[in-house]
Amino acid sequence: MNTVGYPEMGVRRYVGALIVAPLLAVGLAALTYVLQAGSMPDQIAVHMGPDGTGFGSLTVMVSVCFGLALLGFVIGAVTARNTLRRGEWHLYEKSIVVVAEAAGFAFTAAVLGVILSIDVPSGEVPGAAAVEYSLLAWVASFAVALLVYALLTPRARPVPV
Repeated sequence: MNTVGYPEMGVRRYVGALIVAPLLAVGLAALTYVLQAGSMPDQIAVHMGPDGTGFGSLTVMVSVCFGLALLGFVIGAVTARNTLRRGEWHLYEKSIVVVAEAAGFAFTAAVLGVILSIDVPSGEVPGAAAVEYSLLAWVASFAVALLVYALLTPRARPVPV
């Protein structure tokens, strides 16, 4: 197949973008959580809606976010590895890699948003800033990671007819 104009994703780029960067992000968030764990409350606001504010376990929320982040990173890395072995990046494969990696970074950022906003005053509802800042961190990091990974991965090739 003609590969002119389609840059390949080398091993170093693959390892750096799809293995090292996600591990560093999760490691940084986990380290931040461990260092702050003693000063954080057991229950935080996890839902705000018309029926009021729902509170839940901080440990469970952080664990679920870390689990979803790791799942996204694994899906992205495995899909990219299989696609690299074949040597062809089509739109579906690239989309899976980009969205899965972006979701991984978004959930990691949500954990950091919660941890760093625990002590922020939030008006009437104690801990409401955790919900607000974690959502803001999730959306912002998802958008940035989408852009970064769309540029880092090779251009998608048209599906042969």
